[in-house]
Amino acid sequence: MSLNRIILSFTLTATIIIAIYIRVVKKISIIHSKLNIILFAIYIYYLFRSLPNGISTLEYHFLEKNLAFLFFPIMIIPNVISNKTRIYKFFIYSFVIVSIYAIIRLIIENFINDTQLTKWYFQRFSQLSFHTTYIGLYAIIALNLILTNNKIFKNTLFVNSLIAFLIFLIFFSTSRIAIISLFIYTIINSIFFNNKKHRNIILILIFSFFLSFTVSSDFRYKIVQLKDFRGLSYFDNNNYGSVSLRVAKINAAYKVWKENFWFGTGFDKMQLELNKKYRSKNIQCWVCAKRNYNPHNQYLQILSTNGIIGFSFFILLSLYLIFVSMSNRNYQLLNLLLIIFLFSLTESILESIRGIVPLLFFVILLLNNHKFDK
Repeated sequence: MSLNRIILSFTLTATIIIAIYIRVVKKISIIHSKLNIILFAIYIYYLFRSLPNGISTLEYHFLEKNLAFLFFPIMIIPNVISNKTRIYKFFIYSFVIVSIYAIIRLIIENFINDTQLTKWYFQRFSQLSFHTTYIGLYAIIALNLILTNNKIFKNTLFVNSLIAFLIFLIFFSTSRIAIISLFIYTIINSIFFNNKKHRNIILILIFSFFLSFTVSSDFRYKIVQLKDFRGLSYFDNNNYGSVSLRVAKINAAYKVWKENFWFGTGFDKMQLELNKKYRSKNIQCWVCAKRNYNPHNQYLQILSTNGIIGFSFFILLSLYLIFVSMSNRNYQLLNLLLIIFLFSLTESILESIRGIVPLLFFVILLLNNHKFDK
């Protein structure tokens, strides 16, 4: 076991023990019991699907990752926290500092030392920080926290600088789903809330798009790739471009789900069945099978792995969160759900610790916004 894994395990265990202790001593009940029941049911279903044939190493890691469904309702104690802005600031500052550090290293390695380690800078950027899709995801979450809460930062110039940097970061990452999600997020908020700030951001986004397309070969490459898309039924197995690959992944995952409609394949067999479809005569996506690509679609990931039964839990959880956020006019949470749903179209974001942990953390944190002291 690596040192990082030991530290993470120790930190999680200590946090849970402290959280339980505070709840007992302060006599704090676990609020949103309906949500906790749904999260508990999801994990028990995952466990149930893993038991019949014995829990494999892959399924063990899958269950370990999804322990967040049980941990976070206990770990997060919104009743005790008196200042939520500290949490928001810590997330925003940490993310911005890490991103700036990665950009500086990228500049040094590619321009000063002239070490062309990869053809495209967005690939090297991922190596220096983390996958550009998650950079875009975290950047939009940070934007949502800033734009929907005027009390986080007081200085207008500083706020505008942060917003500008986060928008720059999204375009710099060249993550298409992040850029599309940001446009949709901003347009919806400008329409429903008649917010002048969001309308101004739309203009900035349009300018940023054309500027990036003009000056960045990486950005042009990712955008021009979109022309390869000719519908979900077409895949050119002689073209391993990004869009063509995604069509292959979607087709393969859909076929796997159709053959395992009710309960799915189970996590340990999912990739094996997916690779069989990648190698099939109709798809022949050899690079997909070689690299063990997942469906890159959270909805198909759940359907093919856990079937329509498991997907029903996901729908139930989503509907509950939407209902509660709309009932309480909790627009921060509603926007976060929108972001999750959009990113789930092209990424299996809940199949990675980098996705499930921060998303579940902010869902539960924002769900209890009204419990915080102002």
